[in-house]
Amino acid sequence: MASTYTPLKIELMATGENDGTWGAITNQNFLSFEQMITGQATVTFASADQTLTLTDTNALQTARALRLVLIGTTGGAPRNLIVPNAAKLYSVFNTCNEPVTIKNAVGTGVTIPGGFRSALVYNDGSNVGDCFNFVSNLLVGSGGLSSSISGLLKGNGSGSAITAGVAGVDYAHPGVASTWSASQAFNVVQFFNAGLTSYGTALLNGNTGVASFRIRSGSEFAGVLGTVVTGVVNYDFESSAVAFYYSAPSGNFTINFRGSASVPFATFFPGGDFVSATFIIQQGATTFRPTALQIDGTTAGVQVVWAGGAGQPVPLVNTYSVYTFAIQHGGSSFTIFAAMTSFGA
Repeated sequence: MASTYTPLKIELMATGENDGTWGAITNQNFLSFEQMITGQATVTFASADQTLTLTDTNALQTARALRLVLIGTTGGAPRNLIVPNAAKLYSVFNTCNEPVTIKNAVGTGVTIPGGFRSALVYNDGSNVGDCFNFVSNLLVGSGGLSSSISGLLKGNGSGSAITAGVAGVDYAHPGVASTWSASQAFNVVQFFNAGLTSYGTALLNGNTGVASFRIRSGSEFAGVLGTVVTGVVNYDFESSAVAFYYSAPSGNFTINFRGSASVPFATFFPGGDFVSATFIIQQGATTFRPTALQIDGTTAGVQVVWAGGAGQPVPLVNTYSVYTFAIQHGGSSFTIFAAMTSFGA
């Protein structure tokens, strides 16, 4: 009776077979066992898919190795590595530039990204899948954690998979307006990017019982402008928190508060919020002042309340007029609490 072979091609000798040679066959079987347990083999791509096979011999075979190192050229396109339909554990290290999907002839397999990425997979004979989909405790070393998921990652803390966060929904991102659900609309802080061209909103934390936070130090962006103030002056919160005009105005003027030239104030700041603004102007021998304060180009729905209850104070000549405003967005209306102080001789 002739020898038979297991699915991974370990030779099974029949009783009384291979008289005088069974020792060599047995030793080769042991080497094949070792290859399955610790062996490494390379698979070279040449701009095409690669298929590994197993034949009826107990000699060393690439498809039997534990670790497969993928090398060569994938030709600028994702490729497949097709392994035999036999139960087998594989550690795959993809050094190619493009993704490689390790699969058998009947399953969909697992895709391993290019660029020196590795994965531990199991071929059950009908498909190739990941060995792990749950880790109870993960400790990341100083080298950091790298993922094929781009951007920031998120998880709900109750066993869900880590997935890619969505800009403007799960985290603030320059150039993307942030939208939050009702359960998220608390304890928020507004952020500006370094280019002063976009904004986002981010949660301070998810505990509704926390209503404040502390910072060690900080600064506000200021617009220092030599423009002669007259007519309507736009105060863009996207550009600065302080506007300083060092040239004397040429006439009375109107301050128009807005988010930016393209973003209305009402969109920039949620309803119910307060926002502060500072407007500094250097007066000359003749003083001028704002005769109107408006939001997004209109005074409709805007109530102005001056400090002291006696109306707007008159600026002093050759001084700096420092106007401070606390603006409440009431949803459909606005209240501006205003004050002015003269600095200088």
